[in-house]
Amino acid sequence: MSGILVLLTLPLAWFFLTLGFNAVSVVWAVILTSILFSIGRIFWAKYLVGLSPLKWAKEVFMPCLVTFLIVFFIGKCVQHCMEEDSLYRLGMVFICTCASSVLLGWLFILNKSEKQFFKLNFKRRFC
Repeated sequence: MSGILVLLTLPLAWFFLTLGFNAVSVVWAVILTSILFSIGRIFWAKYLVGLSPLKWAKEVFMPCLVTFLIVFFIGKCVQHCMEEDSLYRLGMVFICTCASSVLLGWLFILNKSEKQFFKLNFKRRFC
């Protein structure tokens, strides 16, 4: 069933292109079908194991959304501060967004047991 939903990307992309949208609309077709597919998975999980979609939104989606928005803002700020297009600016945006993603992911996305898991495995491998 999931394969059929993913294949809906192709006719949707074709539809966008026949309406005269540019090639970027194909990416929007992928994003749209991915979102729909993810929503379907959430309700499928509710059916299979009783997962509450509201609890999932509160514990998973919102922390990820907050992290994404802050990282996006940081990347835009770095990009704005370095006005000239250059490889150096690209590198700085990449480094700043990656570093802030890791830090904010640790702070907002991981819960206590997941942080303990990472700490334990880090100590096992590197200490």
